[in-house]
Amino acid sequence: EVAAASRPEHRLRVLRYRDGANRGQGAAMSLALAHARAPLLAQMESDDERRPADAFARMLAALQAQPTWDAVSCQAELVGWPRPGMEQYVAWQNSLLSPEQMAAGRFVEIPALHQTAIFRREAVEEV
Repeated sequence: EVAAASRPEHRLRVLRYRDGANRGQGAAMSLALAHARAPLLAQMESDDERRPADAFARMLAALQAQPTWDAVSCQAELVGWPRPGMEQYVAWQNSLLSPEQMAAGRFVEIPALHQTAIFRREAVEEV
C-alpha cells in the first residue's frame, strides 16, 4: 500500500523479512538502517501528521545550519481524548529546545521519544 501510494520521483523501498514475520519497531528500524544509503536518515511514526507541509524542509534547514548537531526533531501535539499524564509528558518534551536541555533531560526520560526527526547517519552508527 505504502509503496504503491508513493510518488514516482521518490525512491521508496518496502522491506520485509523473508519469512514475513513482524519483529516490532526496533527490528524494523534496524533493518531499514542496514539498507539505507543516504547520509541523512528520517523517521516518522505511521500515525503522525506533519503540519505545516514544509515541516521536513524546516527540520532539514535547521540541521544543515548546525553542523555540530547529530539530529533534529519536531515538537508534538496530542490529538484525541484528554490524557492529563500524556499532556504533561508532551509539554515537558516540547519545552526541551536546545541540545543542552535535551542532554540534561535524558536522565528524566527520552527527550525526543519518536517524534518525527532527521538524523545524521554517522551519529546513528556511532551509537
